[in-house]
Amino acid sequence: MIYTTLDNFYLTAEQLEDSPSRQDGITADDEYRARVFGCELIQEAGMLLKLPQ
Repeated sequence: MIYTTLDNFYLTAEQLEDSPSRQDGITADDEYRARVFGCELIQEAGMLLKLPQ
């Protein structure tokens, strides 16, 4: 779980390895590629909307 306070923001290695995606059978590589794609999509949408980055 991700917390909103800066002290607890980062996930432990165990939490990363036991993500809901992994529990559903998604491989680490597929999860990583989907995350990168999502980040790129959000960044491109921001640029198209001419929002500050």
